[in-house]
Amino acid sequence: MKKVISYLLTAAVALSGTLCTSAVVNAAESASDAKVAFTISFDKETASRGDTVTATISMDKNAGLIIATLSVEFNEDILSVPATSNVTDEKLLPNFTGLQPGVVPSSPFKLRWEKGAAQENLTVTGKLATIKFVVNDNADFGNYEDLVTISKFQIVRIDESDPLLTPSFYSNDEVYVDTTKTKLLLPCDDDSHTWSDWSADTATCTKGGEQTRECTVCGKTETKTTKALGHKVSSWDETPATCTAPGTKTGECSVCGETITEETEPAKGHNVTEWETSKEASCTEDGERKGTCTVCAEEVTETIKAAGHTWGDWKDVEGTLGQQIRECEVCGETETRTTSPTGSTGNHYYFYVPEETTTSSNETSDALDSTPEASSEATAQPDNGTQDTASSETAAPSVSEEQTAASSDNAADSEDSNVPTANYPATGAIAVLIAISGTAVALSIKKRK
Repeated sequence: MKKVISYLLTAAVALSGTLCTSAVVNAAESASDAKVAFTISFDKETASRGDTVTATISMDKNAGLIIATLSVEFNEDILSVPATSNVTDEKLLPNFTGLQPGVVPSSPFKLRWEKGAAQENLTVTGKLATIKFVVNDNADFGNYEDLVTISKFQIVRIDESDPLLTPSFYSNDEVYVDTTKTKLLLPCDDDSHTWSDWSADTATCTKGGEQTRECTVCGKTETKTTKALGHKVSSWDETPATCTAPGTKTGECSVCGETITEETEPAKGHNVTEWETSKEASCTEDGERKGTCTVCAEEVTETIKAAGHTWGDWKDVEGTLGQQIRECEVCGETETRTTSPTGSTGNHYYFYVPEETTTSSNETSDALDSTPEASSEATAQPDNGTQDTASSETAAPSVSEEQTAASSDNAADSEDSNVPTANYPATGAIAVLIAISGTAVALSIKKRK
């Protein structure tokens, strides 16, 4: 019996549905005051012409119902519903009736759910349906709100405590629809914005600021940074420069009230016409001089910079090979340096340092007599140009076997096969052989007995 009554009541409600619809503008003011609440939201907030925008209709609050009929309205100047797969039922409520594939709807269109032979109300919440919209190719650029809304509704419930399951409609004050999330920005092309004036500059005297402007068509904003404005001073008090302090000017900024001081010229420096030297400068040490400034009468002390050495020419050091010395012409200080030795053969250098000896004529004669080869080898000694080797009272001594052996040893030690054979000096001389190879120095000294 209850089922029969339920069918009859449902049919009666369907027939009288047009009398129960109401405009959304008269619905409950907030979801907290409503018994049934819906939300419509877009999947994006910015789009371009030709883009697809998906709207989702959700039931956020449900005190119980058996029939829900929604009239969906959209801005046809901006959006259109494509003919294919335009509406998807999310299966929250049973027995959905909506737009069929291939149908291009105009605004508004209806979506309906109902529970047949209902003996109890449905209290589920969640997604009801999704609707695909396309932004029109000729849509005006702009920032839009409430592009999709529920313009009318019919929500039916039954009184479960009534044996007859009496149906009733939710009133306007009991249903709330939230469309705040159906805003959409269609930004202008980059070259087609209509900009407002720049906002006031936030820069101060010492800190940069920024300004903004907005496109009056699509609402896009731009921001630019600005430089510090700098102080503005209308009157300056000037102080001239002195010997030690720079010249300045001081004033108050008319914008921020800060006291500003700026340098106008550098300090002039002291003017001393007569100096007295208190310490002479040397080649290596600074000196000092004093005087009195003719402008401020201050006693001034200045440093006389050391002049540095005045060097003479380099000269060879007598008795050495490869050593030079030079002397400062002012203070007499000297410095030495090592140069490439002279008298070289390959990598070998030879020089002889004779000892001072006193030899009588008899000793010389005995030395000559004791060495049979002396007369013949003596002629091999170099001629000094002042005496004849045959008639000299004191002839140059001959090269003994020991000297010859020493010379041979020295020559054998050398890696240079081109080392010349030299005759040692007179008896008592020191024969010095320096052999340089790379960074190694070999020194060989032979003394004649």
